[in-house]
Amino acid sequence: SMLENKSVKEIISLIHKKEISVSEVVSFYIDRIKKYNPSLNAIVSIKDEEQIINEAKHKDENFDDSKPLFGLPLASKDLLDVVTQRDFDGYYRNTQQDAATMPNVKGMPAMDAIALLENLGLVVQLKGSGRVQRQSLTIGAKIKEGQEIILNLS
Repeated sequence: SMLENKSVKEIISLIHKKEISVSEVVSFYIDRIKKYNPSLNAIVSIKDEEQIINEAKHKDENFDDSKPLFGLPLASKDLLDVVTQRDFDGYYRNTQQDAATMPNVKGMPAMDAIALLENLGLVVQLKGSGRVQRQSLTIGAKIKEGQEIILNLS
């Protein structure tokens, strides 16, 4: 693909010169997510693909070159609140409010679950790699600092 080794600056330039459409750029990155994310687990949740494509088409039809990053697809980290997307920030807020209760970490990438649980004072043991499929402590159960939890991953 012509985008494979392009920098953000080069991609934006191509979009603004109309040498490539926003839809083409978005499709390129959706394909990359499909190809690489199963092994990387970098993208936790994503909007419906049809919705993403429709938003890109809308941007192509309503181009705004006054916005420097216009049309560039962006991924947000779980440090940001995203109103319509399922995100794990809620876990962090909830555990800060009631730090003595075991959160549900099923579906979380291992590194996120480890960070959350260790911040609660738990000792985490992992079996496997990838996302949490099962947790040894019951969701909502009272937890104590130094308590052990086993996470089964896949």
